[in-house]
Amino acid sequence: MIAYRRSLEFIYSWGNVKNEISVLAFDFGTLYKTGFKSLAFGMSVRNFSQEVKYVREEFQLPLTFSIGIAMDLNDISEFGEEHSFLFSVDAIHARSATGQVGFALEYQFMNHFFLRGSYVTHNSENEYNLGAGIAWYGVQFDYAFSPYGVFGDIQRLTVRFSY
Repeated sequence: MIAYRRSLEFIYSWGNVKNEISVLAFDFGTLYKTGFKSLAFGMSVRNFSQEVKYVREEFQLPLTFSIGIAMDLNDISEFGEEHSFLFSVDAIHARSATGQVGFALEYQFMNHFFLRGSYVTHNSENEYNLGAGIAWYGVQFDYAFSPYGVFGDIQRLTVRFSY
C-alpha cells in the first residue's frame, strides 16, 4: 500500500501578505502472511517527506515507523469454529515522541458479535480503549469508549455497510 497526500498546508493572510506552504508526503506499508495458521506481520512508514521550511524555520513532519504482529489465538487453542480471539502487538516509533507498544484483543462470536480492548504503553492521555460491535446482513454497528485524560471521555459510533 502506498498513499500520497498533501500533509501540511498553512494559508494565512495579513494585509497583502499571503503565507502558504505545502509538502508532498508518502505513507507506505506491507502485510506479510506467514502461512503458519493466521500469523501475519505488518509494517508501515507514515509522513515520509523532505524537510519543510516555513518563513525562517525548518522542521520535519512527524515521521512514524510501525511494526506489528497479529494472530487468531483460536488457531493454537481450539475453542470452536464460532469463536475467534484476534491478538495483536504493535511497536510504534515517532520521530517526535517516545516509542510505544500497543496490545489489542478482539473476541468474535459467530462473525456477528464483537468485544474489543486495547492498551498502549507510554501514553498518558489515552492508555486503553474498549469497544463492542454487532454485524448482521451486511450492516455493522461498532461502539468504542476511550478515556482521554484532560479531554474527557470520547465515545465513537460507527455504521458500516458491506455487500
